[in-house]
Amino acid sequence: ASKASAEHRSAAAICETFLHDLSLEYPDKVVQQAKGRVEKYARQFRDADKDDSGDLNLLEVKALVDPLLSDAQLKAMVVRVDDDFTGTLRLREFLNLQLIRDKIITDPVLSDTRVTTPDKRRGAVKKKKRGSLQLRASLKKTAAGTELSVLIVQAKDLLPMDIGGLADPYVKMVLRPDPNKTSKKKTMVRMRTLAPVWKEAFSWPVPAAANMQDLRLELT
Repeated sequence: ASKASAEHRSAAAICETFLHDLSLEYPDKVVQQAKGRVEKYARQFRDADKDDSGDLNLLEVKALVDPLLSDAQLKAMVVRVDDDFTGTLRLREFLNLQLIRDKIITDPVLSDTRVTTPDKRRGAVKKKKRGSLQLRASLKKTAAGTELSVLIVQAKDLLPMDIGGLADPYVKMVLRPDPNKTSKKKTMVRMRTLAPVWKEAFSWPVPAAANMQDLRLELT
């Protein structure tokens, strides 16, 4: 009983943090629409996580979402929210998937890393290493002010995401804080590879009034 109670508290904390992060990206109306569904989907997740790993595999996700989904449809949905490319979903990723399916949100809710959350992948010991990403970042002065420049170079040893043992990787970026949702950027998709090379450059203007300690670049 105590174990079940602890798991319930952990899921509640994850949901609370998720709704907090949601409020940073979406208006209050969307947050209110999401609240009841987040609790419902958290219960579904706990019930489906039979091995108490903290993750749902693709078969478990398919059974919850729609057993009639094709493998291609399921893969497209999971890849969109699977922020660490493991091919399985933790609670936060599952919430993103379901709310996108419900058309309540249009893009996955990113994590505000300044908020402490116990959403720690308890099943991490069974996961394969998910690869590495090489990038270069710098701040430089321009005629218009300060600019953050990022070069996404390449990734290596990514996890396969299809039955052929390959993946179609890309990198998404957002510069926080982003109250107007204008800083999102994305690389090109590299098809059928676990070692993609991009060499793509991106830049963001840094507001003169910005506190540099508050700025952070999130990549998924």
